[in-house]
Amino acid sequence: MQQDHRLPHDQERARRACTAGRRARLPRGDVRADADLADADPVAAGGDFDHAADLYWYFTSPDRIRGVRVAKLHKVLHLKRPGLYPILDKRVRNLYWDHATPWVGELARLPVTIKDSPPYWAAIRDDLVFSGPQLRAYRQELSASADETAVLLAQLTNLRLQDIVAWHVAPRA
Repeated sequence: MQQDHRLPHDQERARRACTAGRRARLPRGDVRADADLADADPVAAGGDFDHAADLYWYFTSPDRIRGVRVAKLHKVLHLKRPGLYPILDKRVRNLYWDHATPWVGELARLPVTIKDSPPYWAAIRDDLVFSGPQLRAYRQELSASADETAVLLAQLTNLRLQDIVAWHVAPRA
């Protein structure tokens, strides 16, 4: 018999994650690895946007995993699907609050409130679509640089580049 070498609090967290009323099936297979937020239409039911919301809610509803805040969840989801999930923390939420609010009504089929992440994703998507040409030009400029860091930045997704810009222009909370 194999021993479980996790610490007791890690064992408890894992048990809670499995039994806290979450859906039996993790919906990650529905979220394409190459999904891009710019292409994920928030108004189209059953598309990439809805699949992204399903995976997000798998980890947040009906109970959050204790000790895992929404910002941390976004960071993990971003690592797994870097073109689809923005890194959404309090600072970025504050920046997009006014633009996310109208999306609550538009996303009524999900259903969401302003406390949920999908309205913010929709607002961020609007910016991503609008700034796509500028981000592509910026990426070309970065990749032509002699600076190693700039060349690495050029390899990030448009969403991540926008995340970085948004975080820097957002007022500190």
